[in-house]
Amino acid sequence: MNIEEQILEERLQNWGRWNRDPKRQGRSPLCAFMEGAKDDDEEGEKNTVEPHSDLPPVDVKDALLVQKAWQKIPSSLARYRKAKMVVGVAYCYSGGFLDMRYKLLKYYQINVHEKEFDKLLAWGRKMMKNNLLRLDRSLHGV
Repeated sequence: MNIEEQILEERLQNWGRWNRDPKRQGRSPLCAFMEGAKDDDEEGEKNTVEPHSDLPPVDVKDALLVQKAWQKIPSSLARYRKAKMVVGVAYCYSGGFLDMRYKLLKYYQINVHEKEFDKLLAWGRKMMKNNLLRLDRSLHGV
């Protein structure tokens, strides 16, 4: 795994931890960002990272950017939707393949076979990577 892929993996794992956070369930993503954002009176950006006990801290700002990249993956075509949901389930839920397959089938009406899961995950990661590159460039004015 090269450095670029490793960075993408870390960002996706951060996004997954942010999505699994029980404080965030049933709330708008903006709530977490607003809680983590600094006030005008405070110095520095010390509140943009949420601490967790045994896991690395969640970078809320980056998690919101990854969420935006995930939302930009089109859902209109079945194959895009399938890859999008596989990436979401793979990083945002815990459990093995059977647990993920159950969630995909029950909540999203998507049937994924074990032999196609890795291919869909790789394709979804590639779409996420492209969307993140575009978003990063637009944020930095490149």
